Amino acid sequence: MSDVYLRAVLNSVQVLKLYAWEPSFQEKILDIRNKELKVLRKAAYLNAAASFSWTCAPFLVYKHNHASQLLYYSYFVCSF
Repeated sequence: MSDVYLRAVLNSVQVLKLYAWEPSFQEKILDIRNKELKVLRKAAYLNAAASFSWTCAPFLVYKHNHASQLLYYSYFVCSF
């Protein structure tokens, strides 16, 4: 199976070189690669933002709870 695949790849390369299509295929491949890199960068940024959010969530919940308790107790202590 791999021998058939290798032969097909080599035949394709020979056709590219025979008709001098290398520059046009190189441009197409680079264009596709640049699109792929944009998607990978976007995924990496989203992953980083999600990781940061999950890491900060316990701290933010603690701070919110602490601030709520302070406001609640200061309201009732000062109102009497």
